[in-house]
Amino acid sequence: MKYGKNYAYTVIMVIAAITVLFGFMIPKIDMDNELRHFFPEKHPSNIRFKQLTADFGDQYAMDIVIETKEDTILRSDYVAAVKNISEELALVDNVVKVRSLTNIEFITAKDGSLVVETLLPEPFSGTAAEIQAIKQKIFEWPHAYLGTIISDNFKGVQIVVTLSSICTPSEISALYNNTVEIVKRNLQTLNGMSYKIAGDPVLAEYATLFMYADLRNLIPLITVVVLFCLFLSFKNIEGTILPLLAVLISTVWTIGTMAVLGEPLTIVSSCLPVLLIAVGSAYGIHIVNHYYQHLEMQPLITSQECHCTAVAESLKEIRAPVLLAGITTIAGFISTITSPIKPLKSFATFSAYGIVIELVVAFLLIPALLVLKPIRLVQKQQNRMKMHVVKQTARLAALGIKIDEKGFTHKIYLFFNRHRTGFIIMLLVIISLSIWGIHQLNIESAFLEYFPKNSEIREGVSYIDDHYVGSTGFSLLIDGKKKGALCNPEILKQMDDLSGFLTDNYAEIGTILSFSDFIKRLNQVMHKDMLPESFDAAEAVDENSQATESFFSDTESFFTDSDAEQDGGMTDVSSPDRLTVQSVSSAVSEPSSFAARYRGKTLTTDDVMELFIAAYAQSGGKNVTLPDFMTALQKELNYNGAAYDEIPYDISKYPVAHREELKNLISQYLLLYSGSLDDLVDEQLEPSKTRMQIMMRVHDTGKIKAVINAAEQYAQQHFPEGYTLEASGLGELETAMTSMIIDSQVSSLLLAIVIVFCILSLYYRSPIAGLIGAVPLGISILMNFGIMGLAGINLDMVTSLVAAIAIGIGIDYTVHFMNNYHKERLRTDDLTVVTVNTLQLSGKAIMVNAASVGFGFVVLCFSRFVVLRFVGFLVAVVMLTGSVAAMTILPVLLNIFKPRFMAVNR
Repeated sequence: MKYGKNYAYTVIMVIAAITVLFGFMIPKIDMDNELRHFFPEKHPSNIRFKQLTADFGDQYAMDIVIETKEDTILRSDYVAAVKNISEELALVDNVVKVRSLTNIEFITAKDGSLVVETLLPEPFSGTAAEIQAIKQKIFEWPHAYLGTIISDNFKGVQIVVTLSSICTPSEISALYNNTVEIVKRNLQTLNGMSYKIAGDPVLAEYATLFMYADLRNLIPLITVVVLFCLFLSFKNIEGTILPLLAVLISTVWTIGTMAVLGEPLTIVSSCLPVLLIAVGSAYGIHIVNHYYQHLEMQPLITSQECHCTAVAESLKEIRAPVLLAGITTIAGFISTITSPIKPLKSFATFSAYGIVIELVVAFLLIPALLVLKPIRLVQKQQNRMKMHVVKQTARLAALGIKIDEKGFTHKIYLFFNRHRTGFIIMLLVIISLSIWGIHQLNIESAFLEYFPKNSEIREGVSYIDDHYVGSTGFSLLIDGKKKGALCNPEILKQMDDLSGFLTDNYAEIGTILSFSDFIKRLNQVMHKDMLPESFDAAEAVDENSQATESFFSDTESFFTDSDAEQDGGMTDVSSPDRLTVQSVSSAVSEPSSFAARYRGKTLTTDDVMELFIAAYAQSGGKNVTLPDFMTALQKELNYNGAAYDEIPYDISKYPVAHREELKNLISQYLLLYSGSLDDLVDEQLEPSKTRMQIMMRVHDTGKIKAVINAAEQYAQQHFPEGYTLEASGLGELETAMTSMIIDSQVSSLLLAIVIVFCILSLYYRSPIAGLIGAVPLGISILMNFGIMGLAGINLDMVTSLVAAIAIGIGIDYTVHFMNNYHKERLRTDDLTVVTVNTLQLSGKAIMVNAASVGFGFVVLCFSRFVVLRFVGFLVAVVMLTGSVAAMTILPVLLNIFKPRFMAVNR
C-alpha cells in the first residue's frame, strides 16, 4: 500500500469522525442485570416462568424490612408509618401489589359465618389490649404471619412489593429510588427506626450502580497501567501513546456499536473495556516495535518518501503474524457464542468484534500517524536506537554477560534439556493437582455471590434471610388438568404432607405457603368453638342425609341449578341458607374427645393430668418441644378449632361415607371465602392449577436444586394419578442457569480448541501442528480450573469467561513461539541452536506481552464486584501459566517428536 500525507490525513479524519459519533452514543447504552432477561426465549425454565406469571401474577418483588430498637413495632406511630409507606408504594408506577402488616387478611369465624378481616383493627391506637389481640391472632395462625409479615420478636415488619414483569431496567431503577425516598421520608421523624431492602430488583439496581462505579474507576486505571507498561517497553512518548490511542478508539467504537444496536451492558460485558484495552495494546506494540526494528536496520533516512517506504515495508512484514494472532484471539473469544446464556453470547460477539476493530484501527491509524512524523524526529530516533544498542552491549559486557549462544536463554534451555525427565514428572504432578482441584470446583449461579460479603446489599439480604423467612424463592406448580381438580382432598393432603416433608428435611427452607394451608385454615375456623358429640359416623350420615345431600354430593360443579337462579347465578353468601359452623360441625364425630366430655366443667387434678398426658403423647413423647406440646394441647381442647387444622380427609370426622364427597366441602369453603387467592390458584372457585411458594434462607443453587429434586421425587411417588408437579420461579431460573453454565463451558472450550486446531493445522499444513499447539493451552486451562477449585472460586457466568480469554490470548504465545521456531528450523538442523535462538527471539516478547496483559487484568481486582476481582486474578495467573507453558512445553514436544512440518518451507 502506498502511504503519503494525503492518505494519512484522510485516515485520521475518518477515524476521528467515527469516534466522535460513537462517543455520543455511549451515554445512551442501557444496563440490564435481571436474571430473567439472560435466558433464551424458548428455554424450558423461561417458558415455565412466563406461564407462572400468566397463571398466578407477577413474580418480581422487593422485600422491605422496617425495624425498631424499642420493645415492639406495634406502636401507633410506627404502624402509621408502615401504613403510609404501604399506601404510597401502591401508587408508584409499575407496582402491582403491596402486602404488609396493615393490609394483610385474617381469616376467622363469627356468629357461625366465615369472616375475612384485616389483621390490624382500624383505627389502631396501640393500646395494650389491641396489641394483645393482634398477637392472639398472629399466634392463632403463625405460619401466615411470623417471619413473613412480622418478625418473631415483634420488633420488625416486612413489606412485600410486587412489580410488573414488563418493567424495563430504567423503570426498575426509578421505582427503587422512589421506594427508598418514600421509606426514608416516612421514617425520618421516628427515632430508632431502620430499614433494609432486598429482592431481585434491588440486586439488579445495585449491580447497575456497581457497574457505573467500575467503568468510572477502572478505565482510567487500566489506561495508566497500559501507559506504564508501554513506557517501560519503548521509553519514548511515541511508542507509549500510539498503541494506547488505537485501543482507546477501538473501545469507543465497540461500546458505541452496542449502544446503537440496543445491546445492554451486563456484569459480563462490563469487563469489555478492560479486556479490549489490555489485549488490544499488543497489536499496536507489535506494529510500533517492528517499525523501530526496521528503522534500526535502515541507513539514516533523509526524505519523507523513504520514511513512507520504511513504514510500508515494516507493516508488510508484521501484517501476517499480527493478523494470525488477532484471528486466534477472536477464535478464543467467539467460542462462548455457543452458550445459550444471552450475556455470554453478547460478550462473544462484541469481544470478537472489538478485536476486529482493534486490528483495523491499529493497521490504519498507527501507520498514518507515523507517516506524518517529521524527518528530523525519524533521524533522531534512529541515532538514539543505535546508541542504546552500544550502551546496552557495553553495560552487559561490564557485568560479564555475553550476548551469544551461551547466554541466559541458553542456560534455560540447558536446564530443561538436562532435566527433561524431571520436567515431565513435575508436569504430571501439576496436572494431577489440577484434576484434584477440578473435583473441588463449585458451580454456582446465584447473582448475590457476585457482591462482596461486606457490601450493603449482601448484608441486607443476609439479615433478612436470618431473621425472616428468606429473600429468594421458587414455586412448585401442581396441575390437575381438570377444572376443580385442586378441590380433591387426596391431592391437598399430599401437598400438605409434601410441605411437612420438605420443611422437616431441609433446614434452608424459610417457609412454604401453599393452597393447602388456606384450606386447613378455612376448615379450622369453620369448626371453631364446636362441641363435638360422640356418635356413629355411618348413622350420622343416614340421619342427616336429607340435610347434607346437596352439600356433600359428588357433583362436577358445586353450583347447583337452584344456586344459579339466585342473584343472577351467584350464590348469596349472606343468605339464611349459607354455610355456617353449625351446619358443618353438627354431624361431626369425635368419640370421647376431652373437649366433649369436659367443656364447661370444673377440671379436677386427674382431669388436668389426663389432658396433659394425652397432649404429651400426641406431640411425640420425650423429644417434644414446647411449641409442639402447646399445639397438641390446643388440639385436645379444640381451641379455636385447632383439632381441625387439617385437610378434610378423615371420613370418621366428617359426615360423609366416602372421601370423594369431601371435595364438595372444600368447594363450599372456596365459595364462602371472600378474599383473593389469585397468587395461589388459577381460578378461585374451581381451580385446576395451584402453586406451593417456597422461600429459602440461602442462595446456594445446589441446595435449591436439592429441594426441587426432592419435591419432584415425592410427587412421583405419592401424588394421585393425573397430577403433575414442576418447579418454576426466580430460584429455579438460577438453578437452570447453573446447568447452562456447565453446558456452555464445555461447548465453548471444545469449539475454541477445535478452531485453534484448525487454524494451526491450516497455517502449517499439518494436523500435528494443531495437536502440539493445543497441548500448552490445554494444560494452562486445566491449571486454571484446578486453581479455581483449590482457591474456592466458583465457576459462574462471569468466571466462565476466563477459559475463553485464556485461549484467545494464550494461543498468541503458541503461535509466536512456533512461528519463530519454524524460521530457525529452516536455517539449521541443530535443535539446540534452534531452541536457543527461538527463546532469544520469542522469550522477551512473550513475557512482556503476558506481563502487560496480566497487569492489565489485575486492574479488575479493584472492581466493586467480587466476581470480577476473581476474573482479574485468574486471567493474570493464566497469562503466567500460558506463557511459561509455551516456552517450556512447546520446545520439549518439538524437540522430542521432531515434526516434519517444522522443517518444510511453506
